[in-house]
Amino acid sequence: MNAMASANEESCLREVYYLTKNETKNWRSLLKYGENLDTEIRRKLLWIWPNEKCLWQLGKILRQFGIGCLLSIGCGNGLFEWILRESLNIETYGVEVDRQWWCSNYAIKSFIELNYIDSMDVTKDDYLRTCCLRDSWNFALLFCYFNNRPAFLQYLNLYKGKWLCIIGPLEKRNVYTDPLPLEPNFPQGSEKLTWKLKASLKMGENDIMALYEKQMD
Repeated sequence: MNAMASANEESCLREVYYLTKNETKNWRSLLKYGENLDTEIRRKLLWIWPNEKCLWQLGKILRQFGIGCLLSIGCGNGLFEWILRESLNIETYGVEVDRQWWCSNYAIKSFIELNYIDSMDVTKDDYLRTCCLRDSWNFALLFCYFNNRPAFLQYLNLYKGKWLCIIGPLEKRNVYTDPLPLEPNFPQGSEKLTWKLKASLKMGENDIMALYEKQMD
């Protein structure tokens, strides 16, 4: 990265930090600011940059199904989750694996408090077991531009709740994720357990959200 590009990125980050500080936070201004950011810088901050209309529609879907909390797996810096929390007034929690990276001086600072797991064997992690094994929580697991199928399957196996939210590309182009929102290829397990698509929402030209409900026949 040349000096001019580096200076531009630092300037953008300062503005984003300012708009997310408790004293000066303004999610609407943040959304508008993001519309004009360079694509590369936007992707470093988050993969999907929704507009206010998309957020309103997403909030309507979550309220329809009584979902008031999201546990975001692989949330990165948590900026998207911060936007959801501030705009929709819902609880958001983030989970990441690489503690060393996200706590380093090289990573973009976290916009929400991150919860770390120490290995990819999520079935042995106390934090996730506490969250995922409590089926009384009316929350959804959120996978936003996630790309680790083995880990995805482990989370599904551990999860005792019934709501699953997947955000990613509308089609297999430009960027690849696994699971894909509309083609998650759920594992073939018990015939009594199925995941049913309950709602979908296009959140940009190439982005879509899919909400699934676990059903026991």
